Amino acid sequence: MTLLAVEARRDLARWAIRLLILLALAGIVFGMVVALLASDESDPLSFPDIWSTDGSGDSALLVGSFFLPVGALFGGATVIGGEWKAGTMATLLTWEPRRVRVAVAKLGVAGVLAFLIGLVLLALFAAAFLPAIFVGGETEGADAEFWRGATGGMLRIATIASLAAVIGASLAFIGRNTALAVGATFLWVAVVEGVIRALKPDWQRWLLGENLAVFSTGAKLETETFDKSVLGAGLTLALYALVVAVIAVETFRRRDLTGAT
Repeated sequence: MTLLAVEARRDLARWAIRLLILLALAGIVFGMVVALLASDESDPLSFPDIWSTDGSGDSALLVGSFFLPVGALFGGATVIGGEWKAGTMATLLTWEPRRVRVAVAKLGVAGVLAFLIGLVLLALFAAAFLPAIFVGGETEGADAEFWRGATGGMLRIATIASLAAVIGASLAFIGRNTALAVGATFLWVAVVEGVIRALKPDWQRWLLGENLAVFSTGAKLETETFDKSVLGAGLTLALYALVVAVIAVETFRRRDLTGAT
């Protein structure tokens, strides 16, 4: 517990993490202003604009399904990449030489912090639409189904952010570099998965993009070649994060840290 508490304090003290949080808060304030200006009698805002209950995926909270995982990925990679760059990883092992314990603690703290921070930011983002709804919008749609859907959506998106932080931190463990971890992830999502979609359409059920879309929206994906449930998408994403984390821990356990910077 001491190691976990120390890692949490160190992560939250990093300027990059604080900057990411400040940028997110600025975006929330900007969204609130835009919502107030955009809501009028001809097109009033309502609760379903925050989270749609018809499964259409047209929900304001889904903005967080892109920006939060990206920020969490960068944050997780920065936490570990900064250790390598500063040369403090070897120093840390002088008072806690059990490498597996250190790696698991770092990855676990990164994931938990990303989940909690993401959940708070999503709640604030949703609350930012309330002034526009109460002032010039409609309160219709605020039923039990809406609250269940919005709560479930926020929990799923925060979980995606947590998994993204673990993947980013794991790749930084492997590559000992923040930029390498972030660049490798975006290369895979933007290029490799695009090639796979074009050449092997049947493999789409296993791609990050499709599983992220299903899990964040909470809507089952049905195509001519495959179906993907929300639970199946979540388990697929968790499996990918676990595999990358296991590789990272094993790499860190075997790595020669002599002269590492």
